Amino acid sequence: MSALIGLNSYASQAPFHNEWMKKSTKELMEIAYNGKEYFSSSDSTLTALTIVTSRYNSDMNAEEQTVCATAFVGLCEIYFHNYFNYPKCFECLQMAQKISDANNLKMPQLYLGWGCLYQTLAEENDNPEWAEKAFQYYRKAFQLSYDIKDDPRCDMAFTNVLSMAFQLDKAHEIEADWKRYAQLPLSNSTRILRQYNRMMYEMEKALQEGNGEQAQQLVDRQLTLIKDTEYGRLQYFTYFLKSEVYIKMGMQHEAIATLLTCKDIAIRMGMKDGMLEAYGLLAEQYAQIGDQANKYHFQDLYYKMKDTLTSYRQVASVKEMEMHEELKEMQVQVKEMENHRKMMGQALIVAIIFLTTVVIFLVIVYLQNRRLRLSALSLYRKNVEMLKAEDEQRNLRKQIDEEKYKNSSLDEDEKQRLVNNIREVMESNEIYSPDFSVERLAFLVNSKYKYVSQVIHETYDCNFNYFLNEYRIKEACKRMGAPKQYGMLTIEAISQSVGFKSRSTFVSSFKRVTGLTPSEYQKLAKSGEMRTF
Repeated sequence: MSALIGLNSYASQAPFHNEWMKKSTKELMEIAYNGKEYFSSSDSTLTALTIVTSRYNSDMNAEEQTVCATAFVGLCEIYFHNYFNYPKCFECLQMAQKISDANNLKMPQLYLGWGCLYQTLAEENDNPEWAEKAFQYYRKAFQLSYDIKDDPRCDMAFTNVLSMAFQLDKAHEIEADWKRYAQLPLSNSTRILRQYNRMMYEMEKALQEGNGEQAQQLVDRQLTLIKDTEYGRLQYFTYFLKSEVYIKMGMQHEAIATLLTCKDIAIRMGMKDGMLEAYGLLAEQYAQIGDQANKYHFQDLYYKMKDTLTSYRQVASVKEMEMHEELKEMQVQVKEMENHRKMMGQALIVAIIFLTTVVIFLVIVYLQNRRLRLSALSLYRKNVEMLKAEDEQRNLRKQIDEEKYKNSSLDEDEKQRLVNNIREVMESNEIYSPDFSVERLAFLVNSKYKYVSQVIHETYDCNFNYFLNEYRIKEACKRMGAPKQYGMLTIEAISQSVGFKSRSTFVSSFKRVTGLTPSEYQKLAKSGEMRTF
């Protein structure tokens, strides 16, 4: 996620960029569509849409502005599904919304984009307000696509409306929408999705009425319906629905088997958001049946994937954009008030505007700082909880390993032996020596350094320095979180005590692992503010 490239800089590096700048907007949109109903996901699409949106200005005629709004929505789709860059999605949708509102456009794809973005943010941050926004945007997308007879988006929107309605316990709010949708005819192009949605509605109703067996039969029919189709993401979603049915029926083992299928589909299709969802539920279900080893395995995969998909900075950026939008609206209101009261005296109006602007600015700065502080505290809490969970997992792992091999007369596989020995050394004080190296580690585990490097890379998907620094940073966090024992030490002293020679290396590694600077983390640890949560 840190390797994402900005919109304009990315496009400017394409070798055909200068040539395409000479093309007409119509030609560029044809490249972006590439003969498909929706935008493709290639680099050429990103470049073409970037050039189209860069041409936008408010003096364009309505037709040209409509094309630009469509291009902004296309960019949002690419940044969302390919790069998971939510702030960039937000920016593109804002521009499309501005153009749409100014020209009274009917763009169901715009509201599908808003719904998808807010649903994802709601799920990743457990935010019911965003979930409600997503639900209402999906309903708007359905109503618009129904009115303009955009069948593909009508079906797509209603699938999401159904899912969110039952998730938020708002099925009663969509009765009118359901009646309109149920009356739509089946054709060759719409048959599969419309039959699928009708089964989904019946399935959710069955679940509400406590008829799990009927719900299970309906979801199996959905899977049969889309088995040999191109709806890969829909297949994942349907298996996920099936797992939820099993969970509500108390059938944990069946739910786990179905979630493993979800995981495989997500991995095969490169659906990182699907992997995150599957890992999280697998960890919960394994915990339900008391399988601690698998619980911690999928819990570890979940946190690694979550770190890839979403970060404190991205969510903070979206919040900041929302606040800036509110500030712009307030400034417009202040300007209108100024024009309205000009006749009452220019000097008085200027004073009122100045004071109002200052107050608004101070309030927004205060709210923004407060939200960022709470976000930082939340991130600190997660790091503390992660360290605690890792300690528990480490102890459990030791118990499992000791029990597993205490009566074995067989030699273990060399790679597994190395993994266990490496882990044992890394959990000792040996690694806090400034001169600790991969050669030293190889000596301690009685192996060659190249084999040690290979095992670290294959098992932990990183190099030795990254691996070592992560252990050292976690120990530094523990020491900062224990002010009674280490409160008199400076940050530099703590960094040296865990083996860092360079302060800059320590700071950059610390921020990469925790999301906070060492001084921010130490300040939170000493303040005792964790106890307020």
